[in-house]
Amino acid sequence: ALTIGVADVPSISNFTDFEAFVREPDVRLVRLTDAIAQPLDALIFPGTKNTAQALKFVRTRGLDQVAWRVLAGGGTVIGICGGYQLMGKRVLDPHGVESSEPELEGLELLDVVTSFAREKVTVGVTGFHRDSGCSIEGYEVHMGDTCVGYGVEPLLMVRTAGDSTFRTEGAVSPDGRILGTYVHGLFDASAFRRRLLNQMRAARGWAPLDSNPAPSCDQQLDDLADFVAQHVDLKSIDAIIEQGIPKSGS
Repeated sequence: ALTIGVADVPSISNFTDFEAFVREPDVRLVRLTDAIAQPLDALIFPGTKNTAQALKFVRTRGLDQVAWRVLAGGGTVIGICGGYQLMGKRVLDPHGVESSEPELEGLELLDVVTSFAREKVTVGVTGFHRDSGCSIEGYEVHMGDTCVGYGVEPLLMVRTAGDSTFRTEGAVSPDGRILGTYVHGLFDASAFRRRLLNQMRAARGWAPLDSNPAPSCDQQLDDLADFVAQHVDLKSIDAIIEQGIPKSGS
């Protein structure tokens, strides 16, 4: 099976971005809190509610080196929302939206620069993958605006409801193995998801899968439960349930 690592950065904003991969019969998701020697076919930097904090976490735990090692081995690195922002060259925060530092050096995986703004963008989008034409849909929720440099191409063409024209979105490296996007729910698009997974399979010398026999509902629930259990402090939740949530002011 393909092994996809998910960086367990602080304050992950959306676990549903990974559910589509859990449903795939040829994929195994693993949680990464530290640098590991285990070979990975892909690494995902997920969305986070604080990009500056996540960036420091990634460097402290050596997950930036994991990303470069994945790429050196022919794998793929993906950033979603805040994960996309931290993969760029710089993160600018002149208004102190997320950090007291006006500028942070990114991981330099993509030729993009993000500037934080005070107003949050919240929109639903539809569109297509520029290279393949695969249809996609999802939504954006973010504080920053990301400028794409000459070293990358836009990943998607998207538009919001009521718009007649498409705009470029995200970024992808020339070889197609480093992707960044603001679109949550992108991987729910089965054709695009399968294309990406087949790209990973090709790097392994494996034949593509044209269609995936869907695993049973029970198997999907078991896989999802395992993944959630890795990311959630279930003991603390049990303690809260047993003791009750204290009332404010008590």
